[in-house]
Amino acid sequence: MKITKVTIYGFGKWHDKTFDFSQTNQVIFGLNEAGKSTLTSFMLSMLFGFATAKKKYQQYLPKDASTYGGELELLVDGVSYRLTRTQGKSGGKVTIVNNQSGAKVASSQLQEWLKPVDENLYNQVFSFNQQALNQVFDLTNEDLNEYLTTMGAVGSQEWLELIKQIQKDADQVYKPAGRVTELNKEIAAYNNLVDKIDRAKQKFPEYVTTQKKLDQNNEEVKKLQAAQQKVATDKQRYEQLKQNWPIYAQSKTLANELEKVDGNEMISGDNYQTMQNLLGKQKVNDERLKSINHSATNEQENLAALNLINFYEDNQDAFDTLFVRLPENQQRLDKTLLEQTNLDQLLAEQERLTIQYQNSQGTMPTAFSTDDLKKIVELVKLEENNKVTLQKVEQKQFAKKQDVLELNQKINQENQPKKNKWSIQQMMIMGTIDVAIVLAVLIFNPSKLIGWLGTVIAIVYTIYAFKQHNLKGNPSSTQLTQAQTELQTISAEINVEQLKIDELTEQLRQVADELSDYQAQYGLTNFPKNQWIPMQNDLNRLDSLMSQVNQKSIEIDNLLNLINIYLNQANFADSFLALNKNDLADSLIRIRDFNDKLKPLITESQSIKNKMSYLDEQKKYENKTHDDISNQINELLAQYQLTDVNQFEKNYDSQKQLIQDKSKLDTINAQLPPEVRAVLDTYESEEILNERLVESTEQAAQIQNDILDLNQTIIDQKTTLQTLKAEGNYTELRQDLAEKVTVLSELADKWLTQKLTINWINAALQDSSGVRMPQMIKLANHYFELLTLGRFKQINNSMGLLTVVSSDMVSFEVGELSQGTAEQLYIALRFALVMTINESIELPLIIDDGFVNFDENRKNAVLRLIREISETVQIIYLTADNSGLAEFDNDKIIKL
Repeated sequence: MKITKVTIYGFGKWHDKTFDFSQTNQVIFGLNEAGKSTLTSFMLSMLFGFATAKKKYQQYLPKDASTYGGELELLVDGVSYRLTRTQGKSGGKVTIVNNQSGAKVASSQLQEWLKPVDENLYNQVFSFNQQALNQVFDLTNEDLNEYLTTMGAVGSQEWLELIKQIQKDADQVYKPAGRVTELNKEIAAYNNLVDKIDRAKQKFPEYVTTQKKLDQNNEEVKKLQAAQQKVATDKQRYEQLKQNWPIYAQSKTLANELEKVDGNEMISGDNYQTMQNLLGKQKVNDERLKSINHSATNEQENLAALNLINFYEDNQDAFDTLFVRLPENQQRLDKTLLEQTNLDQLLAEQERLTIQYQNSQGTMPTAFSTDDLKKIVELVKLEENNKVTLQKVEQKQFAKKQDVLELNQKINQENQPKKNKWSIQQMMIMGTIDVAIVLAVLIFNPSKLIGWLGTVIAIVYTIYAFKQHNLKGNPSSTQLTQAQTELQTISAEINVEQLKIDELTEQLRQVADELSDYQAQYGLTNFPKNQWIPMQNDLNRLDSLMSQVNQKSIEIDNLLNLINIYLNQANFADSFLALNKNDLADSLIRIRDFNDKLKPLITESQSIKNKMSYLDEQKKYENKTHDDISNQINELLAQYQLTDVNQFEKNYDSQKQLIQDKSKLDTINAQLPPEVRAVLDTYESEEILNERLVESTEQAAQIQNDILDLNQTIIDQKTTLQTLKAEGNYTELRQDLAEKVTVLSELADKWLTQKLTINWINAALQDSSGVRMPQMIKLANHYFELLTLGRFKQINNSMGLLTVVSSDMVSFEVGELSQGTAEQLYIALRFALVMTINESIELPLIIDDGFVNFDENRKNAVLRLIREISETVQIIYLTADNSGLAEFDNDKIIKL
């Protein structure tokens, strides 16, 4: 058996939870209080039953309102089953279903799958936790030997318990030195009885004589009691007959009187009751016919009052067409109103844009074509770029002209003679003149070549004048030469930049001319160039709005035309509808209201017709019923040769007394059983019956007196025998002795049987254990060596003492081992047992955090061993330690 899936409806903290255990090596990881122990208890409870109220803390009743219980999917001999256990008697209600065929399986099959394992044995072999491992040191040598026997012969625990119980029962029967045990007490009683027999033997003749007389008197009493019983029976029978005699005599009198009447002329009570029933039905029938006729008249009047229905029925096809098309035209009206709202919004937007862009003459700018828009964008961008470039070149030229002024000043200083230098006032005047000339050129005539030439000539003349003045007073020098050279270079650069300025100025003029043409073409005279591009969306939107307004107007006109056509179709009913075609919404509402008004009237009309039809059927039925009742009444009258009901009543009244007497006779006869009447018929009169009763009474009294006399004699004889018995009746004592021998023999057989049974069970267990024990110890040796990393090689069990042998051949008792090693020995034995019995008992092994005392290496060793064993046996390993999870594949780990 393998557990492949766990589904919990409600169990402790778990509810509506499913776990997939399809892996043969299933690891469940969860921290403390994650629910591992609860999950273990759930699986065991599903297999062996829920705990009772006596163990309420093991019940794990759900805290919420979940159903108590769940499901296990089991794989047994290759077949999948679903085991369901819910709250109920005897451990819960169990159902088992074959998942492949869907057929139900008897719940007793679970016990067959688990045999011979019960919950106690499962916990001993197939389930363990750290608590179980901690108890390994508490096991004595006798416990260990018993445990090994249990492990060697699965199911032997019950036999060991049985041995203990049989030994306990045997000790209660007999102990060699015991006094209160059953067999010991019977032996003592046997010896005392032998002594009593010897003393009673001497008085035995008197006892025998008295006993014989007592027996004779008892026999005579029995005869008298039998006679007394017969007399009492006769007396009781006479008394009962006397009690029944008055009604017997009355019945005879009534019978004689009724014999004088001709029974054929009497109306029986049944027939009279039948007549009364028929008359009652006839009266009810008449009332119903009256009520039906009244209701039919009312309904006919109600139908005639519905004039509108007549007009509807005459024009039903036209009305139906009108009503069917009403929703369609209501939708058209709704759409018209919606489209009108949209049209108003479009017109408002169109008006806003027109006001925004219309000039004082009432003309509107037009939107650019796609090609012109692209060209204008390029021109505007080119204009902006040229302006920026022109500004940069002019700023650069201005800076260089400043450099020219500084160089002129330097050259003038170099040319001035030491004794005839220009005065500071002269130099400042000359420089001011040059600067003024430059500024005038830049401000007033920057684009004229002649202006620039004049500027250059003034600067050159200043340089020449400066040189001449200096030559007069100072010889040439290297510094002067360098300054002049630099001045010439800068002047040339100024000329080049001036050419670039002229070129950019010309390009700006051409762009301005082209943009001016576009401005005139598209009516943009009143709009600055920076608004041209942004306003294109609004202008395009205006074109689109004009198209949408036209389209919406056409759609609205079409819808209104269709609605008017529909309303014209309602002209035939204008006297009822009174449509106002200038108000379409009101007209449609009038048609709808008329339809709503008509519906209940149609329903009412149909209801009236249905009622009239029903009333007509009821009338036919009641008329037929009336005829049937009349026929039955006539037949009943004809039976008694009568012509009307009054005569029937009159005749019956005259026969009432006779009918009462007959009824009374029937009642009396019902009280008097036939067998009693037959006996009473044998007596001629009540006096004879009384004489028989008196005789039986006197006879009963005489027998009672005789019995009393004999009973007194018997009492005296019993007193004599009791006196003799006080010292022991010889015969009874002999009988007691024989019975005591039988009891002694039975107790001895019982005690001997129990002792032999104990010997037999022990021998059977030894034989059973001997079959598996060598194989199990061999596997345990291998597992123990793996778990201790080769530290221990062998496990021995000799003379009831369990020892282990280390790798250096040193023997240790279990008590000498460390906690971890002792636990590893326990686990090796458990694993070996499970593997040994797996062929005959295949159950999952559940391990709940059982390796806390293992070091890291040995813990890894046991985890590897679990993986190895899981190839044969399903293992469910629950742990709160994540250090060893790396030993398992991720798909085999469930994290809570």
